[in-house]
Parts: sequence; structure tokens; C-alpha cells
Amino acid sequence: MRAALAALPAGRLEVWVTHQFVLSDLAGTSTASAEGLLLRGDGPRASVLGRLNPG
Repeated sequence: MRAALAALPAGRLEVWVTHQFVLSDLAGTSTASAEGLLLRGDGPRASVLGRLNPG
């Protein structure tokens, strides 16, 4: 997933649906259950640009 995120062309928007533990690992930070993240690929880790909380 990291390689696919890093390979996205600038300005391209994609929606990926996955599990909480995958998001936490990809972003390198803890996430809440049902939380969404707006990410930008930055090499081996992703930068968190925003968080979408369900409630």
C-alpha cells in the first residue's frame, strides 16, 4: 500500500477502504475506530493532511 500511495500522481484523488490497524501503520500514528484519513504519500510513510471523524 505504501508503494501504491507513493506512486500516485500529484493531484490525483483516490478512496481506499481498509482496517484501522492498516491506517495506523500506514500513517505512523494512532487512529480511532471508523476514522477516515486524508493522506499524501511521502516515501515510506504517509503524511496525514486531515482526519474525518464519524461522530
